[in-house]
Amino acid sequence: MTIHSTISSKLTFLFNVIYYKNVQKLYNTNIQEILNKSNFTVIKPDYFIYFQFYLMYSFFHNITYKNTFWYSISLHSFYICELIFEKLVNILEYKSLYNIIFLKNTVHLLFMYLFLMKVMFLNIYFFKKYMMLLMFGTFYFCIKLNEIYKKRIYSIENKKDFIDPFKILIITPNIDIMNKIIKYTNVFHFSNYLIFINIILYLFIL
Repeated sequence: MTIHSTISSKLTFLFNVIYYKNVQKLYNTNIQEILNKSNFTVIKPDYFIYFQFYLMYSFFHNITYKNTFWYSISLHSFYICELIFEKLVNILEYKSLYNIIFLKNTVHLLFMYLFLMKVMFLNIYFFKKYMMLLMFGTFYFCIKLNEIYKKRIYSIENKKDFIDPFKILIITPNIDIMNKIIKYTNVFHFSNYLIFINIILYLFIL
């Protein structure tokens, strides 16, 4: 379990016990009905995804002013909010009235695009920019590689069609080799990626 997952689990537990349980008592009905009807005033899990956009802005703003503490807080809170959303959806059996899953997936791509643009326009030496882009790009490529091979193994085991825009990265049909690739790239996940970003930014822009 990653540090982001551990923190989000504890916060989700507190939020569920302290907030949602009391909301149920207040309105005297089940939480699913409260969340899915507009006549109840309540903090929905969706709001954690919306808050990610503010945290993303805060992250980029504080990078500009080289405020290490606040851009670190914003960066990690960005991902923790997403994990809290996912955990609350499972715990509360929540189904959003809006296409919030699409928004959740979009915010990751938007973050990556804006982050790479931010690195390109940082007021540092070109060599540093090049090295940062190369390291961040390589790490993210390994994350996608790990995800794609896991999806491929899952599709084989469950005899389902494998549909992925990056399936060209599957270079072998051999399951043993695929499992080895997954094993060697397991360290590359989004939680470690954010820690990696934090470390590299600290070393290169301060």
